[in-house]
Amino acid sequence: PRSDPRPLVNLIGLGMDDPHAADDVEALRAMLAPQAALGAVLSRCTLEEVRRAPYADVNLVLRGKGHELAQAMKEYFGIPWEELDYPYGAAGADDLWSRLERRFGLDYHQARAELDRQIAEGAGKAYRYLQALYGMPAAILASGPRADGLRRFLEQELGMEVVCFARREELSDQEDFYRELRGSEAALLFGSSFEQDGADELEIPLIRMDYPVFDEVCLTPRPHLGGQGTLHLLEDIFRGIMNGRILKGALYQ
Repeated sequence: PRSDPRPLVNLIGLGMDDPHAADDVEALRAMLAPQAALGAVLSRCTLEEVRRAPYADVNLVLRGKGHELAQAMKEYFGIPWEELDYPYGAAGADDLWSRLERRFGLDYHQARAELDRQIAEGAGKAYRYLQALYGMPAAILASGPRADGLRRFLEQELGMEVVCFARREELSDQEDFYRELRGSEAALLFGSSFEQDGADELEIPLIRMDYPVFDEVCLTPRPHLGGQGTLHLLEDIFRGIMNGRILKGALYQ
């Protein structure tokens, strides 16, 4: 039985080893509070949280992952479920909050205003660099929910142009993606550590966003969700460009 009157939300589809996953969970928890509570993040939860999972009011499922589990929980426990893309940036947060507002009659307008203020205040310090991103062609190879959420963020919030795009689980042959990438004008590649060779071949920066990431170490909290997380994501993009061997001149013009 539950003593907390707030809507309880489970999250399905986040992998245990996904980049920044633990920090993103805490950012997501803060994004839901205080109007709603984050329950079990299935694959990243304690046994007690699993036991409480059937009491949730809704399961949020990262698109393309965990459908079978969500449907089984609906059949056994009557928990409705909704799909969403990885909620990067202000648009991703708004998508998440809008779903909860429609379903439970909540109001996240103050949270929206605070997120917008935090992003504007932080990103404003790099305004000239942000201008350089506008129209920059980019490529994405990532798991479905990350790929779609990242594409929305890059195009809608940064004004970049995604010219080469693939959901990792839908590729029958990864070489198909690389053939398309070689024929594109992509100046940035968003992917996993496995894409480093492809980025080196094309001499473009690789921004590591997808599982697995095995050639970077992060010891401090560094989410990619929420206001602070969006600034971290921007830092990673700028750092990747600045560390690139070539094709970074536009950032300084």
